[in-house]
Amino acid sequence: MKKDLEKIINILWWLNNKDRGDFLKVLFTEREIKEFSNRIEILTDLKNWETQRVISKKLWISVTTVTRWNKHYQKNKELIDKYLI
Repeated sequence: MKKDLEKIINILWWLNNKDRGDFLKVLFTEREIKEFSNRIEILTDLKNWETQRVISKKLWISVTTVTRWNKHYQKNKELIDKYLI
């Protein structure tokens, strides 16, 4: 996985902001982009002490999905808090 991440990081590093967006649109489907955006929003909301039920209703996703991401957040809290505003 580390090698895979390095490939992506190296490509994104050399692209300007517009090209990064275009590149991501080529790599990911609209659904995958939406899911990625939701993940960021879920983690940000969890960091800001939002309840799982409120997050679920706001994003129209299951409480089970939010619970799964909450477990991930709790295991990686320090790193996630470092990068999410």
